[in-house]
Amino acid sequence: MNKKKIKIAHNIDNLLLLCPSCHKEIDDHPNEYKISLLKGYKKEHEKRIKELTGLAPDLKTTIIEFKARINEQPVSISKSHIRKAIAPLYPRDDDGIVIDLNNISDKSPGYIDLACNEIKKSIQRLYASENMSTDLLHISLFALGSIPLLVFLGSELS
Repeated sequence: MNKKKIKIAHNIDNLLLLCPSCHKEIDDHPNEYKISLLKGYKKEHEKRIKELTGLAPDLKTTIIEFKARINEQPVSISKSHIRKAIAPLYPRDDDGIVIDLNNISDKSPGYIDLACNEIKKSIQRLYASENMSTDLLHISLFALGSIPLLVFLGSELS
């Protein structure tokens, strides 16, 4: 091993935690594992660990998902898209709050009043539930529906 590699190998900033078999693999094939490649592995690993362990309580969010038909078409939002969208925050609980009005036809008489009633009840339950006074510090809202319902939802949340 040349002097540069020895100096780099003994620098604490280049510490790379490996299992014994991976350590032996790298030591036995130094030409295949260039310094830049190992530094790349280390950087990606540290990024992943920081993301997994950096979830402090102040990064908790309450997910509210609102779904109401648009022009008679039911709408949905995938859980995986929601998870990606809230990062680096994490959900307060696995279920979140779902206000699903897809079962109500947006062409039926009195639709807006009926939908607004459902929204109002859901938001009242949200604010009345246990621990909301301390846990509801951050809300991540994912809402698809007609403009009047979105405006009403916003007014109820605020």
